[in-house]
Amino acid sequence: MKLIDDLCIILKDPSELVDYGLGSLSQDLYVSFLIDQYNLDKIKELYKIISESQLDVKFSLTLKIGSESLLKHSPFDIAAFFFLSKYKLASGNPVVNILSINDKEYDVTFSFLDKLSKEQGFGRVICNRLTLYNYIDFTDIRNLGSEKFDEIQKIISGRDWLNESNFFLGAQLYTLKDLPEFIHEVERQEDNIVKSNPQLFKLFVLKVNLQKEVENLQSQVQYLTECLCNEKTYNKFLKENHQGKLLQEYYDHEYEILPTWFKRVGHVIKYITGKRA
Repeated sequence: MKLIDDLCIILKDPSELVDYGLGSLSQDLYVSFLIDQYNLDKIKELYKIISESQLDVKFSLTLKIGSESLLKHSPFDIAAFFFLSKYKLASGNPVVNILSINDKEYDVTFSFLDKLSKEQGFGRVICNRLTLYNYIDFTDIRNLGSEKFDEIQKIISGRDWLNESNFFLGAQLYTLKDLPEFIHEVERQEDNIVKSNPQLFKLFVLKVNLQKEVENLQSQVQYLTECLCNEKTYNKFLKENHQGKLLQEYYDHEYEILPTWFKRVGHVIKYITGKRA
């Protein structure tokens, strides 16, 4: 993909993957399992199917339920998916799609998911809000026709790529047999934009590279912030008279009585592993 780097195929039934292998497809592609009012009570069954399967492609969840129904359900049934090895993560954070919810419902759902993610040890949740702007539903027809191809063209050519912050496209197909044709049409529409607007594409590539650099710097800042927090905690620990005394006693009576050769071996190991210059 030249413009879209986050292509998601939404499925209602995980059994569709049994008859269709996705391992050979582009790494930009992943699947998302739809959770709505009809299968919310079967979410544990979905978890069991996915966790026991040999899923060879990244996946996420797509929520199509009101916040009231979501809040009544056990939050850990959703959080459990985040820890599966193939769950879609972005910068170490779980990705969830939210479909057909108004602004108020979206805000409540996002807050619920964000709080849930942080409680499980993640930094935050990343939500893709599916709209006519970034989502196509083909489930009302058996095959992709010219009208639906027009919808792909409208979405890709109608986006302001230089001001985009999320290069996501979601689609729900009638059958996975339509997937190769769908991907081919998306790539064809991308090529049309690249060929007709080479300067725009050049600026787009520069922007994407800059965003990646910013994300990398943000990760480094987060790491250094955590290190500083740990150092402050350690210093606070040392300043407490009782704990500091216990630490000193441990050093005097445990470490200092070790044989000199043992300490030297420790220094050599640290030097070899690069922990000491």
